[in-house]
Amino acid sequence: MKGWTVISGAKVFYGLVVLCCIWSFLGGFVLAAEYPSLHAAAEAGDIEAISAMLDQGNDVNLRDNRGYTPVIAAAAGGHAKAVGLLLQRGADLNAVDNAGNTALHVGAAYGQVDVCRLLLQNGARVDARNYAGLSPLDIARSAQRAELIALFEAASPGAEGQQAVQDPNQVWREEAMKVLRDPNALASRLGANKDLYDAITSLGTAARQEIMAWVQPSRTQATRLQRAIQTQITAELEFIRKVAGQEGAKATVADVNQLIAAWDQRLKMVSDRLREQRRQEMAQMRGRPTSTRRAAVPETPIPLPPVLPQPVPIAAPGPNVATPKGYFDPARIAADGRRLAEAWVGSDVQQLASEVNDVAMRDLGYLRTVAGKERVTERLLTAIDAVMVMRAKRYSVIAQYRQGGQMVEPQQTGEGGWRRQGP
Repeated sequence: MKGWTVISGAKVFYGLVVLCCIWSFLGGFVLAAEYPSLHAAAEAGDIEAISAMLDQGNDVNLRDNRGYTPVIAAAAGGHAKAVGLLLQRGADLNAVDNAGNTALHVGAAYGQVDVCRLLLQNGARVDARNYAGLSPLDIARSAQRAELIALFEAASPGAEGQQAVQDPNQVWREEAMKVLRDPNALASRLGANKDLYDAITSLGTAARQEIMAWVQPSRTQATRLQRAIQTQITAELEFIRKVAGQEGAKATVADVNQLIAAWDQRLKMVSDRLREQRRQEMAQMRGRPTSTRRAAVPETPIPLPPVLPQPVPIAAPGPNVATPKGYFDPARIAADGRRLAEAWVGSDVQQLASEVNDVAMRDLGYLRTVAGKERVTERLLTAIDAVMVMRAKRYSVIAQYRQGGQMVEPQQTGEGGWRRQGP
């Protein structure tokens, strides 16, 4: 061909190479455009789209409004290859969602054996517990998944010399139980602190309003009960805060303030859930179709199994606002609120009483550990312990009544369940 040379042939060749590169590059964008996010691609198990989106700079550990990272989303969908790719690209396999669930929790809930095996091979913690205190093994047992149970038991702490990691929630509950095992010792300590005894007696008298809200059914019982519980718990925490201030226990004062705020957040979620329930009931009475969507709970591409606590979306902090960690992690507080809200709209009042008591006692157990670390006088610990015993006694009275027993007024055994000793 006239004019055809080696140089012109090379130009054509390199031009084709450039076109192929451009086509490949644009092809990645086309693949990525099929999904609104890396999480969606991971949940679908689309390896090519995941690779393309990561190549474009998407964060492999980005959390969505459920708290899911892409590897958690891939685990939910049961896509072991996608999980493996994400781990190779730097995914944190022990990241947690807004309910404290790791990818292993989610994989267990959906029965994804291959995914769970891969996660364990890569170092996933089988002893990790979510904010409801459940491990992946607990979830597998609840769902009666025999293959996963065997897999997790073989990898569980205690097998092959591994050491167990205790659930922190249980640590704080156990701290509360230490006090409840010996109320007589508390009675003796109260006898040496007349001002504390008088304050607790006053709180015990006011607590009758909460008891009445528990045992007197009415059309507005759920709302009345919520207000009564919030009023009583706030009064008890303010009493502890006053004593902590007098004793110079600054860390305890700060944490009491956070506990009061935490109960505000928890019970706001209860209020939102009650309003949603009433809205649905009114719509049904008018013959209108009702939405099953719950307030503040995002739609999820794959519905969560009932054995897995659902993640609750939490507001992201501002650019200059630190996110609280530890006991007051927003995700933990949100999980508490969801747990209480679901119990509140249920028909089992005994279960609701148990949930409220468990959260309250866990709070007080935590507060006692904080006060103990400050090495304050016995007076502050006595105040916290007195509130613990009073609340435990109140729950016992409520439980007895709900089970058909005779109502026993607290003052018949002494306010808070002890008899006065000393002055």
